[in-house]
Amino acid sequence: MRKSKNNNIVKLFRKNKYNIILLAVVIVISLILFSKLVNYISNRNLSNYDNEIFVIKNNDSEIDSLTLKDLRKLGSTESKVTFENGEEFSIVGISIEKILKKEKINPNLNNIIEFSDQKGNKTNLSMETALQVNRVLLVYKINSKPSIEYNKKLGVLFALDKQDKDSSKWIKNIQTINIK
Repeated sequence: MRKSKNNNIVKLFRKNKYNIILLAVVIVISLILFSKLVNYISNRNLSNYDNEIFVIKNNDSEIDSLTLKDLRKLGSTESKVTFENGEEFSIVGISIEKILKKEKINPNLNNIIEFSDQKGNKTNLSMETALQVNRVLLVYKINSKPSIEYNKKLGVLFALDKQDKDSSKWIKNIQTINIK
């Protein structure tokens, strides 16, 4: 009895193997299309800010200006950040080290990175801290929303040291990054 049942399954598989393979291919293609659709929907709101310009300077002389779209093309990093009060955020941004590599800046010749906001307020960060892998991120997305839509005070781009649990120390609304 058991052999005949197994034989029936084998015969059924042999008869329908092309349909099963076709079904598997359709499922794989559907998953790929679904992931592309989810990615498109999550980035649709962010595309409103793609033309925001950020200036990169080396010792006060401008070396490049990048849009948010250009920064996103460098490769983003997704991570979760938990604060002392237990609040957890999902953030997406780009690490400082990727920007330094793109601009071919020698980190040994520089000591600090200076961030400036729209109003000209400046904040410094040591190069040693900034170069730790994925420690300091220029964040543009929080909990699947553009950072400016999540909180207007943050601006389109803000710097976050993932080891610092105090959100009041975030460097907000960055317009200029000066490597000194």
